[in-house]
Amino acid sequence: MKLRHLKIVCYAVFAALVLASCNQWNKGISKDTAALEKMTRVQEEMVRQAPEPADKAAIEAGRVFVNIEDLDMSVVGVAVPNRLTGKRIHVSFLREHFDQSAVDVLAREGLVDYKRALASSN
Repeated sequence: MKLRHLKIVCYAVFAALVLASCNQWNKGISKDTAALEKMTRVQEEMVRQAPEPADKAAIEAGRVFVNIEDLDMSVVGVAVPNRLTGKRIHVSFLREHFDQSAVDVLAREGLVDYKRALASSN
């Protein structure tokens, strides 16, 4: 009888651990999804604020990303095709700054970074 109760307790503990780990995993996914959605809005705002049609097209063609493999810090950004070299310009923000800043502020900062990188690629 005691062995049966012990088995039930063990199964209950195991189930609780599995549920807790799934919950943490889901939080990570939802956090990344929220960052992707916000960065997409930043990208759209960068397109709106860009003064030149060529910059608008390049930024619009960019790919939004959350984190970069083998990078030991958390970043969110957009990889924009460089219209001068054919390579990509990574406009990215540290996750903490990204989470704390408004979309229009990030777009303005991202546009400045993009223009600086574009000018230095000449």
